[in-house]
Amino acid sequence: MADEQHVPKADRPATRKDVARRAGVSSATVSYALNKTQKLPQETVDRVLQAAAELGYRPNFTARSLVTRETRQIAIVLNNLANPIYADLIRGFEDEAISRGYFVAICTGYKNIDDYFDSFAARRVDGLFIEALPFKFHLEKLQELVDAGIRVVVFGNTSLDSRLVSHIETDYFDAMSQAVEYLRRLGHRDIAYLSGLSRRHTFDQRVDGYLAAMRAAGTTSPDRLLIASRVDTDTDVCDGVALAERLVRSGKSFTAVICTNDLMAVGALRAFKNAGFGVPADVSIIGIDNASVCEITDPTMSTMAVPYTSVGSHALQMLYNDMTKGLKSYLKNRATLIERQSTGPAPDRPV
Repeated sequence: MADEQHVPKADRPATRKDVARRAGVSSATVSYALNKTQKLPQETVDRVLQAAAELGYRPNFTARSLVTRETRQIAIVLNNLANPIYADLIRGFEDEAISRGYFVAICTGYKNIDDYFDSFAARRVDGLFIEALPFKFHLEKLQELVDAGIRVVVFGNTSLDSRLVSHIETDYFDAMSQAVEYLRRLGHRDIAYLSGLSRRHTFDQRVDGYLAAMRAAGTTSPDRLLIASRVDTDTDVCDGVALAERLVRSGKSFTAVICTNDLMAVGALRAFKNAGFGVPADVSIIGIDNASVCEITDPTMSTMAVPYTSVGSHALQMLYNDMTKGLKSYLKNRATLIERQSTGPAPDRPV
């Protein structure tokens, strides 16, 4: 039975000193063991963890933040939780964050992201990873967080100074080149692109990549098969349906379609089937991301895969290096082609 001096009074919570006495170590050792800030013998760590569990010890992060000026809280802002790719992104980010002792606030882009930024500043979060379309927030607001000392990692193309924030990008220019080249090998010449982002969207490389790839392939007027949303959208299933229907109504000849992402590709698949087209007999479809839904559509969806779990893990590592060492970094992902049943040889005649 534990000695009485090792048991906190019933009317107060256990403290770090209580854990130290129970484990027979110093208070500093308890901090090192619980916060994983210093390498300790595993036997010592186990003893501290056991003592903490027996006493029901919970660290007082608020008190600690007053001393360290760290809240051990970070946030991730996501564009659209309806897209299954974000489950992978969160998993990679959160696993790395938890292993380093951080609490993660997960926020969606459905609400006013600028308000989130104000809240992050008020709560003094240590860092932020943002994966949201730039038109959903004002860069000036994000700049205010940086000016307040909050570390930021941005996923996507923005005009923010790379000396102030860390960046992760997907090489969409290359992804579109790969997609067009793949479809050309299948015999397709009239390849349309359904863009859920408007032509005024300055940060998306998919349009430029598509146009460049089509010109390189000898298409003299690729713009005629660029079906872009009139305003920036959430790039979801409904947007894919709407743009595919626009393409059909346009009367333009096409045998293949590339979509901004997999959700839009799913919408395009529905629209083409409703219009009586066979996929891929009449039209081939390819998405971007490799969302889990690609494996359950009928037919299954070809796509340009992005490693989102790895992206999330790298984002946390980049954020951690900035928060602890002031190191800014940059990472560019290369999408890889996954061929499934939605793509096939071009038909003898375009639809």
